[in-house]
Amino acid sequence: AGGLLLFLVAIDMLFARKTGVKRTEEEEREAAAVENPAVFPLAIPMIAGPGTIATVLLLISLAHGDRFKLLTVFIAYAVALAATWLCMRSAGTLMRIIGKTGIHVITRVLGIILAALAVQFVINGVLATPLLRHAT
Repeated sequence: AGGLLLFLVAIDMLFARKTGVKRTEEEEREAAAVENPAVFPLAIPMIAGPGTIATVLLLISLAHGDRFKLLTVFIAYAVALAATWLCMRSAGTLMRIIGKTGIHVITRVLGIILAALAVQFVINGVLATPLLRHAT
C-alpha cells in the first residue's frame, strides 16, 4: 500500500498537479503573519507528509531488524532533513537562480525517480506475498 501511495504522489509531481493541501482563510492569514514558515503547523505535513512517512516505513521494513540497515535508513533520513533545512533556508536565493521553470523541471525529474522507487516497492511487496513465495 505504501508503494501505491508513493506512486500517486509521484504522478502528482509528474503532471504538476496541486498537492491538494486545503487551507482556510484563517490559516492563510496566519501563514502571512508568521515570519518563518518552517515552524508553522502547515509546513510539517508538507515536509513529513504521507509520501515521506510511507518511504521511511517501507525502508525500515526492508531492513528486517538489521541494525546496520536501520542505522543507514536513519542516517539517510537525517541527511534528507538537513537538505530540506538548507533548501528552506536558501529558498529565496534558489528561486532567483533556477526560476519557476527550473522548479517545474526539478519537480518532474524527482517525480520520475519517485515513481520508479514506488514501482520497485510494489514489485517487492508482490514478490514477498506468501502466495508467490510458495509458487517459486
